Amino acid sequence: MIEASRIKQLLLFGLLSVLTYAAYEKYFSKESTPQFEPFTKGYALEGVIIQSTDETGRIITTIKSPAVIHYADTEKTMIEQPDITLHQAAGDWLFRSELGEINPEQTEIYFPHEVQIDLQGVKSQNNQIQMVTKELTVDVLKKTGLTPAFLKMSQLDSIIQGVGAVVNFQQQEIDILSEMYAEFKN
Repeated sequence: MIEASRIKQLLLFGLLSVLTYAAYEKYFSKESTPQFEPFTKGYALEGVIIQSTDETGRIITTIKSPAVIHYADTEKTMIEQPDITLHQAAGDWLFRSELGEINPEQTEIYFPHEVQIDLQGVKSQNNQIQMVTKELTVDVLKKTGLTPAFLKMSQLDSIIQGVGAVVNFQQQEIDILSEMYAEFKN
């Protein structure tokens, strides 16, 4: 009877050692394949200033950010706390947000969260424009923007707001698509 229990113990220890060896080979051996893919496809940059130019070499946009992450598999570039400037002769448009996404063609910037937009450098203080919206897509080449979300624009002594907008930053034109409300002070 003692002999039978020792044989059972030996078989149990043998089975446990085979299972332990198999688990080691599968999960911890250097030759085993990893169970996950580490982030190796893309790059991340810190303390970034990016300037893009047109065909003539003139700077059309400046992007400042504490961190930029590019994902090679989706070709999407994420900008943390972007401070983006659209340069033009009539005045520069400044965009500030929590997050921005650059499309693979690098022609559009999408702001999924709230974005504050200011028109700077205009000769007359009466033309200072400030806007707040979210879900804004900006075409940096055409200098246009599109949002389906609520937009509020304020200018000296006036407020215009509505849902959805098409913005032409070059011409300084804003078309509110629905539920427009305007308030003017004299």
